[in-house]
Amino acid sequence: MVGEKAAFFYLSERAAAEEGVAKGPQASELDRLLHLDISRIGEVLAFLLEDGGYADFQASDALLPLMSERLRRTLDRLRSPRDELEWIPASIAKGDEVRPYFLLRVPGHPEVLDAKLTLFAGGDFVVRAVLDRTAATGRNVFSFEAATHRIIVSGSVRVRLQEEALTGLVFEKVRLAEDRS
Repeated sequence: MVGEKAAFFYLSERAAAEEGVAKGPQASELDRLLHLDISRIGEVLAFLLEDGGYADFQASDALLPLMSERLRRTLDRLRSPRDELEWIPASIAKGDEVRPYFLLRVPGHPEVLDAKLTLFAGGDFVVRAVLDRTAATGRNVFSFEAATHRIIVSGSVRVRLQEEALTGLVFEKVRLAEDRS
Protein backbone atom coordinates (compact mmCIF):
# COMPACT_ATOMS: atom_id res chain seq x y z
CA MET A 1 0.00 0.00 0.00
CA VAL A 2 1.25 3.46 -0.90
CA GLY A 3 1.88 6.14 1.73
CA GLU A 4 -0.67 8.97 1.90
CA LYS A 5 1.71 11.61 0.52
CA ALA A 6 2.45 9.41 -2.52
CA ALA A 7 -1.27 8.81 -3.11
CA PHE A 8 -3.78 10.84 -5.14
CA PHE A 9 -7.21 12.05 -4.06
CA TYR A 10 -10.38 13.37 -5.66
CA LEU A 11 -11.05 16.85 -4.30
CA SER A 12 -14.80 17.43 -4.02
CA GLU A 13 -17.15 19.82 -2.32
CA ARG A 14 -18.94 18.83 0.85
CA ALA A 15 -22.68 19.29 0.69
CA ALA A 16 -23.42 19.82 4.38
CA ALA A 17 -26.34 21.61 6.00
CA GLU A 18 -24.16 24.49 7.26
CA GLU A 19 -22.76 25.13 3.78
CA GLY A 20 -25.25 26.22 1.17
CA VAL A 21 -25.61 25.36 -2.49
CA ALA A 22 -24.92 28.22 -4.90
CA LYS A 23 -27.31 28.47 -7.85
CA GLY A 24 -25.96 30.01 -11.03
CA PRO A 25 -26.56 30.56 -14.73
CA GLN A 26 -28.72 28.12 -16.66
CA ALA A 27 -26.80 25.01 -17.68
CA SER A 28 -27.01 25.83 -21.39
CA GLU A 29 -25.54 29.33 -20.88
CA LEU A 30 -22.84 28.02 -18.56
CA ASP A 31 -21.94 25.24 -21.00
CA ARG A 32 -21.60 27.80 -23.83
CA LEU A 33 -19.31 30.00 -21.72
CA LEU A 34 -17.18 27.11 -20.52
CA HIS A 35 -16.21 26.14 -24.06
CA LEU A 36 -15.01 29.63 -24.98
CA ASP A 37 -11.38 30.64 -24.89
CA ILE A 38 -10.85 31.88 -21.32
CA SER A 39 -9.88 35.36 -22.56
CA ARG A 40 -13.22 35.71 -24.38
CA ILE A 41 -15.54 35.07 -21.44
CA GLY A 42 -15.26 38.66 -20.21
CA GLU A 43 -17.90 38.50 -17.52
CA VAL A 44 -18.22 37.47 -13.92
CA LEU A 45 -20.64 34.57 -13.57
CA ALA A 46 -23.12 35.33 -10.80
CA PHE A 47 -24.32 32.72 -8.31
CA LEU A 48 -26.88 33.09 -5.52
CA LEU A 49 -26.57 31.42 -2.11
CA GLU A 50 -30.05 31.12 -0.61
CA ASP A 51 -29.53 28.79 2.35
CA GLY A 52 -26.46 27.90 4.38
CA GLY A 53 -23.11 29.61 4.43
CA TYR A 54 -20.09 30.23 2.26
CA ALA A 55 -17.39 27.56 1.87
CA ASP A 56 -14.00 27.59 0.17
CA PHE A 57 -15.18 24.77 -2.10
CA GLN A 58 -18.80 25.76 -2.60
CA ALA A 59 -21.41 23.20 -3.54
CA SER A 60 -23.20 24.51 -6.63
CA ASP A 61 -25.22 23.61 -9.69
CA ALA A 62 -22.27 24.55 -11.92
CA LEU A 63 -20.61 22.12 -14.29
CA LEU A 64 -17.19 23.05 -12.85
CA PRO A 65 -15.85 23.33 -9.30
CA LEU A 66 -16.74 26.68 -7.64
CA MET A 67 -13.92 27.85 -5.36
CA SER A 68 -13.14 30.81 -3.15
CA GLU A 69 -10.32 33.23 -3.86
CA ARG A 70 -8.41 31.70 -0.93
CA LEU A 71 -8.66 28.17 -2.35
CA ARG A 72 -7.73 29.45 -5.84
CA ARG A 73 -4.57 31.10 -4.50
CA THR A 74 -3.66 27.96 -2.57
CA LEU A 75 -4.08 25.63 -5.55
CA ASP A 76 -2.15 28.02 -7.80
CA ARG A 77 0.68 28.03 -5.30
CA LEU A 78 0.72 24.23 -4.93
CA ARG A 79 0.27 23.19 -8.55
CA SER A 80 3.23 21.75 -10.41
CA PRO A 81 4.66 23.27 -13.60
CA ARG A 82 2.93 20.42 -15.48
CA ASP A 83 -0.53 21.32 -14.17
CA GLU A 84 -2.78 23.54 -16.29
CA LEU A 85 -5.49 25.46 -14.41
CA GLU A 86 -7.79 28.15 -15.75
CA TRP A 87 -9.93 30.30 -13.48
CA ILE A 88 -13.24 31.76 -14.65
CA PRO A 89 -14.33 34.74 -12.52
CA ALA A 90 -17.56 34.24 -10.58
CA SER A 91 -19.28 35.72 -7.56
CA ILE A 92 -21.64 34.42 -4.92
CA ALA A 93 -24.24 36.70 -3.37
CA LYS A 94 -26.12 36.08 -0.14
CA GLY A 95 -28.35 38.93 0.84
CA ASP A 96 -26.35 42.14 0.49
CA GLU A 97 -22.97 40.38 0.66
CA VAL A 98 -21.15 39.43 -2.56
CA ARG A 99 -17.91 37.46 -2.51
CA PRO A 100 -15.49 36.73 -5.35
CA TYR A 101 -15.28 33.09 -6.43
CA PHE A 102 -13.83 31.21 -9.39
CA LEU A 103 -14.82 28.24 -11.51
CA LEU A 104 -11.88 25.91 -12.07
CA ARG A 105 -11.38 24.60 -15.59
CA VAL A 106 -8.59 22.12 -16.39
CA PRO A 107 -7.93 22.74 -20.11
CA GLY A 108 -5.34 20.07 -20.83
CA HIS A 109 -6.33 16.62 -19.72
CA PRO A 110 -3.20 14.55 -19.30
CA GLU A 111 -3.30 10.87 -20.15
CA VAL A 112 -3.16 9.65 -16.57
CA LEU A 113 -5.58 6.72 -16.65
CA ASP A 114 -4.46 3.12 -16.84
CA ALA A 115 -6.50 2.08 -19.89
CA LYS A 116 -6.45 -1.61 -19.00
CA LEU A 117 -7.65 -1.22 -15.41
CA THR A 118 -10.01 1.78 -15.73
CA LEU A 119 -13.64 0.72 -16.10
CA PHE A 120 -15.36 2.47 -19.03
CA ALA A 121 -18.99 2.46 -20.19
CA GLY A 122 -20.13 3.50 -23.64
CA GLY A 123 -16.56 3.78 -24.88
CA ASP A 124 -15.31 6.87 -23.03
CA PHE A 125 -17.46 7.33 -19.89
CA VAL A 126 -15.28 6.57 -16.86
CA VAL A 127 -17.11 4.45 -14.30
CA ARG A 128 -14.07 3.71 -12.12
CA ALA A 129 -10.79 5.48 -12.73
CA VAL A 130 -7.44 3.83 -12.07
CA LEU A 131 -4.45 6.14 -12.39
CA ASP A 132 -1.20 5.15 -14.04
CA ARG A 133 1.35 6.09 -11.35
CA THR A 134 4.07 6.97 -13.87
CA ALA A 135 1.76 9.31 -15.83
CA ALA A 136 0.41 10.98 -12.67
CA THR A 137 3.79 11.43 -10.96
CA GLY A 138 4.93 15.05 -10.99
CA ARG A 139 1.37 16.39 -11.09
CA ASN A 140 -0.33 18.04 -8.13
CA VAL A 141 -3.69 19.36 -9.40
CA PHE A 142 -5.24 17.80 -12.50
CA SER A 143 -8.18 15.97 -14.02
CA PHE A 144 -8.81 13.58 -16.87
CA GLU A 145 -10.92 13.77 -20.02
CA ALA A 146 -14.71 13.88 -19.41
CA ALA A 147 -14.24 14.61 -15.70
CA THR A 148 -14.93 18.35 -15.58
CA HIS A 149 -15.98 18.34 -11.93
CA ARG A 150 -13.51 15.70 -10.71
CA ILE A 151 -10.31 17.36 -9.63
CA ILE A 152 -7.44 15.15 -8.50
CA VAL A 153 -4.78 16.35 -6.07
CA SER A 154 -1.57 14.74 -4.90
CA GLY A 155 -1.24 13.54 -1.33
CA SER A 156 1.09 16.43 -0.48
CA VAL A 157 -1.49 18.96 -1.75
CA ARG A 158 -4.18 17.23 0.31
CA VAL A 159 -2.05 17.61 3.44
CA ARG A 160 -1.48 21.33 2.75
CA LEU A 161 -5.17 21.98 2.08
CA GLN A 162 -6.04 20.30 5.38
CA GLU A 163 -3.36 22.30 7.23
CA GLU A 164 -4.80 25.55 5.88
CA ALA A 165 -8.25 24.65 7.28
CA LEU A 166 -10.07 25.37 4.05
CA THR A 167 -13.80 24.66 4.28
CA GLY A 168 -16.13 22.51 2.22
CA LEU A 169 -13.47 20.01 1.10
CA VAL A 170 -13.88 16.25 0.85
CA PHE A 171 -11.09 13.88 -0.20
CA GLU A 172 -11.55 10.41 -1.67
CA LYS A 173 -8.58 8.24 -2.53
CA VAL A 174 -8.09 7.49 -6.23
CA ARG A 175 -7.04 3.99 -7.23
CA LEU A 176 -3.52 3.55 -8.59
CA ALA A 177 -2.57 0.82 -11.04
CA GLU A 178 -0.52 -1.13 -8.51
CA ASP A 179 -2.93 -0.29 -5.65
CA ARG A 180 -5.65 -2.94 -6.21
CA SER A 181 -7.78 -1.85 -3.22
